[in-house]
Amino acid sequence: MPKMPSFAGKAKSVIYLHMAGAPSQLELFDYKPELAKLEGKPLPPSVIGGQRYAFIRPDAAVLGPRFKFARHGQSGAEVSELMPQLRDVSDDWLRELGRSEKGFSLGFFNEEYIARFPVAVIEHDHQVQAFANLWTGPGHRELSLDLMRHHHSALNAMESLIVHLIQYGQREGFQWFSLGMAPMSGFEHSAVAPLWARAGSFLFEHGERMYNFRGLRAFKDKFNPVWEPRYLAYPGGPILPRVLADIAALIAGGYRKALS
Repeated sequence: MPKMPSFAGKAKSVIYLHMAGAPSQLELFDYKPELAKLEGKPLPPSVIGGQRYAFIRPDAAVLGPRFKFARHGQSGAEVSELMPQLRDVSDDWLRELGRSEKGFSLGFFNEEYIARFPVAVIEHDHQVQAFANLWTGPGHRELSLDLMRHHHSALNAMESLIVHLIQYGQREGFQWFSLGMAPMSGFEHSAVAPLWARAGSFLFEHGERMYNFRGLRAFKDKFNPVWEPRYLAYPGGPILPRVLADIAALIAGGYRKALS
């Protein structure tokens, strides 16, 4: 007999949310060879069975996968050509900068994570040159970037991608376009500034081994953004340098990676 739950159920109804917007599973992991064969042809009678549907026109044609599939990895799973291209661009970006993957407050490359969100790409000769995954806020209030990567040979590709995304956000009626945070920037530069401000400013100016905080701020400043402060709460006193170092280590993936 099935085991009884620990608590009695109280739900009276269920709300089902279908979150659309990410690349379709048909374009990433779920290859449909029959759809490829039926590309551009009328829907087979077996699909609609003589029924009428408000969202399917009588003269509708079949749309097959947009990308080619092949077997990858030790498992031999069939994956579309799009995901390996995104991985190649990401690996090239990290290799050119001599960095390891980051995390915590910054986006990082993970196939399952990438598949959850819309992805904007720049292509040349059917090869991805740059990409960014997007967060779409509720009510079309804010469109924001998370992970941004480009191939080293694609000069100014990321700037072009961001400009096109800003224009896309305007067309779609978004109120704001967010470039994300610029960690450790905005501290007061003064000899009489509080200790916490001087510690943060020092990490921003000289913390390249942990993360290129200054370079990230300089890149985002190209788009003349409206900067808004974000605050850090801590116990106070001399513990702040340790707190800032811990945050940098979280972003870098550990102290060893932060200092390597």
